[in-house]
Amino acid sequence: MSCAHGANNAWGVSWGKLAICLVAGCATSVDSQPQFSVTREADFSKDASVSVFGIFRNGRLSPGSWADFGAGLSLPFSQKACEAAYTNDLVNANPGLTSVVDDYAKENGVSDELLDRFAPLAKGDMIMVIGMMGQPTRVMTDAGAEKTSKPAKAQSSPGQGNYSGAGTGPGGGRGMGRGGGGGLGRGGFGGRRPAPASSEHPKPERGVWEVSASFFSVSLHHSVGQVTMTYSGQNSEGALKAFADKLGTEMPGVLCRGWDWSAGIDSDSLRKMLEP
Repeated sequence: MSCAHGANNAWGVSWGKLAICLVAGCATSVDSQPQFSVTREADFSKDASVSVFGIFRNGRLSPGSWADFGAGLSLPFSQKACEAAYTNDLVNANPGLTSVVDDYAKENGVSDELLDRFAPLAKGDMIMVIGMMGQPTRVMTDAGAEKTSKPAKAQSSPGQGNYSGAGTGPGGGRGMGRGGGGGLGRGGFGGRRPAPASSEHPKPERGVWEVSASFFSVSLHHSVGQVTMTYSGQNSEGALKAFADKLGTEMPGVLCRGWDWSAGIDSDSLRKMLEP
């Protein structure tokens, strides 16, 4: 079975279980527990260090989300929140650059092509992008601390995006082909050829949450692995902790590294990526 087929099949099984539960009206089911899938290419290295790019949330890059979720998502790699690239600090420091990146990501997701432009700045061996799709029943205020959760809003604030149906993470996380786009969003994880934004499957029911971490190899210039969690329960804090634990299991002893901003990025070259 190919990785792409396995990822698609995992999604089919997950949604099938959810449909059965809804029809049966069951109060407790396997879907109340986080469901995980892991895909990796042969050249994926568990020993590599990672640099965090940021969070791609419901079809949009969300610079403010790392402040909410970063501490908990960093636990497998650091005792404190890892430095992320695409945050409000970068938006405030370089609005011209982030405007171009945001425009590109809205159309193409966080593709391998985009990550390759940031690769010279990454101190880690891989770039990790977190993807979030859908809305949990409750959204935690701090991913790493035991605090009271606040209810999820039906509409996301600017920069967070709404339901897009385009995929989970930087590339949607649906396969590991070698065609065109890669990353998260339209291209599908590991893919090289962008796919139509809403062609894969409909947006999830309210209360279904998918979180993924995709890994882009700096030296190989393409995505090499992804860990995905699908969750439909009410304990979003517990689910995100389980996701962090899964990352720690899949990549034990891996450390996060920051970014070398002295290298700089050419905004004009990024803008050319938007040209038809």
